[in-house]
Amino acid sequence: TDRIEVGGKASARHDLSSGTTAFSIGPEIGFVPTTNVLFSVGYNIIGFRDPDFREARNTDKGVFATVRVKFDDDSFNFLGLGR
Repeated sequence: TDRIEVGGKASARHDLSSGTTAFSIGPEIGFVPTTNVLFSVGYNIIGFRDPDFREARNTDKGVFATVRVKFDDDSFNFLGLGR
């Protein structure tokens, strides 16, 4: 629907020096509470720890939640700082 999305998420990381590859795979459900905001909850069935991107991506095994907000030219018009 316009407010709910159901899907999956997958990530892969390959280490060139050791030749190993790690995967993160799991289902995800998202809800749009208001325009330009997406709240998602998911569960990684398989996961890995990535210290370089720990804050930016959810790759650990287990439950995760994210909030995404879209900002554009019109997002702060209410401040009266127009062009």
